Amino acid sequence: MQGERLLGEVVTERRLHSVKSLALTLKVDRRRMSRLMQKLGLVPEGATDAESGRLVFPVNDVEQLVTDYEDAIPLAKVPEYIGGTQNQTLALYGAGILPAIIPADAPGAVRGVIFARRVLDDLLARIDALPLMNDEQRKLSLSVGEACQRHGGTTAELIAAVPSGKIAGLRARPDPRLDAIRVLVPDVLGFRQMATGDGGSP
Repeated sequence: MQGERLLGEVVTERRLHSVKSLALTLKVDRRRMSRLMQKLGLVPEGATDAESGRLVFPVNDVEQLVTDYEDAIPLAKVPEYIGGTQNQTLALYGAGILPAIIPADAPGAVRGVIFARRVLDDLLARIDALPLMNDEQRKLSLSVGEACQRHGGTTAELIAAVPSGKIAGLRARPDPRLDAIRVLVPDVLGFRQMATGDGGSP
């Protein structure tokens, strides 16, 4: 670590991390850190504690993880941050649109799930890039929740379809928030027809 002595010299900066040192830095259980690093592809899948304990990683390879962790936002605060509901946030998380830094240990669990602020800011930046709607478009538009309720589909499907260009997203107001996204009814109908196969030729 920085400030420690190695062979009589003071270490000015850390160059390598082990699973243990990274777990200590991030204040995460070592075994959980080992599983996380396996998910991230930094530790071979199925490696034992002893095997993963012998591995070291250049700081540059894991410093983004450290930075993300130090500036992370817990799941409970994500809806307020992005302007969505708890259910919408869980849907985006479950679909991988909002990947967590440290996912839950068990399927369906949410305790300890945290997100990198940069990941949430990237979503907001994509919303900010959407054009503001005009008065004519406003008459034909729906929020993401309304579109799902009236025409089927899921929040994750619609949110993923907007940046991919499958649905032309619009903003109802200048601030880039999830609840500011609007989609046009004809676009939603066309998207649902493609998704269900109802719009094809017999």
